Amino acid sequence: MTFTEMAFTEKFGRKFVVTGEIEPGTAVSTSFLAKAQKFKQYVDALNVIDSPLGEPQVSSLAASVVLKQNGFEPILQMCSRDRNRTAIINDLLGAKLLGINNVLAITGDYPKESKPVYEYDSVRLLRLVKQEMPEKYKGFDMTAGAAYNSMAEPQGPELIKLEKKLKYADFIQTQMVFDFDQLGDKLVRKNKKKILVGVLPLLPGMADYFNKNIPGVVVPEKVAKSIKSADDGVKLANQIAKQAKAEGFGGVHLMVFKVENRIGEILKGVA
Repeated sequence: MTFTEMAFTEKFGRKFVVTGEIEPGTAVSTSFLAKAQKFKQYVDALNVIDSPLGEPQVSSLAASVVLKQNGFEPILQMCSRDRNRTAIINDLLGAKLLGINNVLAITGDYPKESKPVYEYDSVRLLRLVKQEMPEKYKGFDMTAGAAYNSMAEPQGPELIKLEKKLKYADFIQTQMVFDFDQLGDKLVRKNKKKILVGVLPLLPGMADYFNKNIPGVVVPEKVAKSIKSADDGVKLANQIAKQAKAEGFGGVHLMVFKVENRIGEILKGVA
């Protein structure tokens, strides 16, 4: 197996890992590939978002298969919010059959217009993927990751969940980071080699939207006021990516909106 053929988690410690993300959208279309191609020369894997805020869209599994067919290593994002145990197992077995080898296990935002399931939370889902299914279903083996929100207040419950997730997770993907003091807990530092720091190039007005509409996301006022143009957001994102590398984290996870043509600038001096 060559370096480029390795699972992206095998690259931790060998290089600074970069992942990105795409949202498949609501059209019966592969138009999301246009955004994916902007990431291609930079990322080791691409996360496929699973119905953010509970809004229907093309399934993350279908989009992951399309990405695989087009030369990407996809990370199948799976919300336990929308599936019971049977549906989760069905989708995971199907994903593996179709050549998908990575999953990001999350609980999911509470939906506005549909009835949630929530039979499993993210920790229970991770245990299913990493421990229970490999024992029961022949041929099943997947790399599994989890999310961590260093912005959440209070941090106590988040850190308790993170400790549980780390028993099973091969990687941790953080929410967007603007202050590295939020990543200062000893549990985070102990496991930083497999943590992907969330990097989002802010655009003017974006901070206000996040603060009002995205649960658990708080962009500091000082940061929000500093973003007067897309250039400011790209520059800040580059600084965050550089600091993540300097502080020994395993890599970064890019959340890029409308400035996909500037990914190279965001990663300048980093990867």
